[in-house]
Formats: sequence, C-alpha cells, structure tokens
Amino acid sequence: MRWGLSDEERKIAFKIVRDALQIFLEDTSRLERNYFSTLPPRFSLRADIDVAFWIHGRLRGSSVVEGMS
Repeated sequence: MRWGLSDEERKIAFKIVRDALQIFLEDTSRLERNYFSTLPPRFSLRADIDVAFWIHGRLRGSSVVEGMS
C-alpha cells in the first residue's frame, strides 16, 4: 500500500493470505464474501495490487489486479 501497513494491518493481511491459500488448496474454492465484512475499512479501498510469491529466491507466481478492493 502506498502509505505502508501498520503491524496490526500486516498481521491481518497475512491472515487473509493464509486463509485464502488454505481453503483454495483444500478444495479449490474461494473465501466467502462475508469473510471480508469484518475487516477494517482500509482493506476495502480500491487499489492496484501486485502480488509475487517467491520460494528460495525464485519467483513461483505473480498476479496484478487493477482497481479492486
């Protein structure tokens, strides 16, 4: 995020990622819409996001999403 994340926001972001990966790897589904209703408002702001997944210095996956919350 342009202005960085607080320690608490960073914890929340990592929890979202863990939960999303766990449910996807278990049965290829996605987090339910109501999962996001309890998140702080900052996580609903529209933004361009680039996520990269690195393992042992090698890029294993990447995705760019534009204008999404």
